Amino acid sequence: MKKKFSLLALALASCVTALAGSPLTSQAAEIPQLGPSRIWGTMTKSGNDTIIFDNQSGESYQGDIVIHISEDTKILDAQNGFPVSPDSIQDGQTAYAYIGPAMTMSIPPQTNSPMILTEIPADYKVPDYVTVKSMEDKGAAYLLTAADGSEFTVPKDCTIIPYLTRNMVFLTDLTEGRTCLIWSDAASSAYKIVLFAQNADDGDKPADGAETVLPAYGWFEEDGRIYFRNEDGSLVKGFIQVGEQIFFLNTETGAMQTGLITIGDTTFNMFADGTFRIETD
Repeated sequence: MKKKFSLLALALASCVTALAGSPLTSQAAEIPQLGPSRIWGTMTKSGNDTIIFDNQSGESYQGDIVIHISEDTKILDAQNGFPVSPDSIQDGQTAYAYIGPAMTMSIPPQTNSPMILTEIPADYKVPDYVTVKSMEDKGAAYLLTAADGSEFTVPKDCTIIPYLTRNMVFLTDLTEGRTCLIWSDAASSAYKIVLFAQNADDGDKPADGAETVLPAYGWFEEDGRIYFRNEDGSLVKGFIQVGEQIFFLNTETGAMQTGLITIGDTTFNMFADGTFRIETD
């Protein structure tokens, strides 16, 4: 008999004792590709590679979120874009963080972050961390449209600098898929941009001539199965929440599961689209 359960019960489940279900047959592209959410609040260090972030922004999960810090996480000074050592983070320090849409179903939830901005003065307009969708020449200026739909006017004399390299970069390098920090005024007119490397050497090729390409972020399909990849390229496994939907990804392979999943003495039914729904008797 199927049992009624809540998300809390789901969060407390510690292991998966049996898995069943066929691979998802729809294309990964049909699943909504949600980008990172920008949240703000205060940070408390809980270890060398974790931060407890008290989210007060009204976006995503409210309250404490565990953010895992990896070598791919950039912690930057919001005023100048320079790196900030994790060791210098003070408990209760205000910060903005970009967090992935996928969170573990734990209490508190856990996620990763590609970008954390701190050292923020009072009433300071924090720069935007964006992925470029398009850059159109409008004559006197460019119109930069980000992947999340936000738009910025970029004057042709706008300052643009590379992140931690001496390579020359230009506004024309703001091509689709590039990531950058944009400082702008109240009218979203940019006055400074920091451009992040596209690969290990910002365009230079390794000695063997093969390009180093950053792994795709989000849902992707491989050999007929669906997976979710973090910013650092690692696969998400177990129960995750993406936006307002819940999915289960095999704890060993990371492949999305459909059909029946048994945790302890409770059976969950993952629908054909991979989503989870609460069922009662």
